[in-house]
Amino acid sequence: MDKPRGAGFQPAEIPAVFRQEDLTTQPESLKALVEEVTAGKLSPTSEWCREALQIRAVNPHVNRQVEFAGWRLDVLRQVVTPAAWKAYTDLGYPTPVFL
Repeated sequence: MDKPRGAGFQPAEIPAVFRQEDLTTQPESLKALVEEVTAGKLSPTSEWCREALQIRAVNPHVNRQVEFAGWRLDVLRQVVTPAAWKAYTDLGYPTPVFL
């Protein structure tokens, strides 16, 4: 019998973390993200990254409070590890109120 997909998968120690506000304002952060997610197979030029950041947003975010309840909170609490939440707060984001 074949092993189920993902069986034996061992996550990396701690993956690179990219802040959204850096990715949308700093060309070198965008470049690093592309290189990270493609395992170095793509390396955009700094010029390309600068130009990409000048493109108008297709779906700009609305300023509103996101609320999680019920099963969504249960999933977040089970899937997102305490170490991930610590990394999140270490980047300067507030600790979510549901923790």
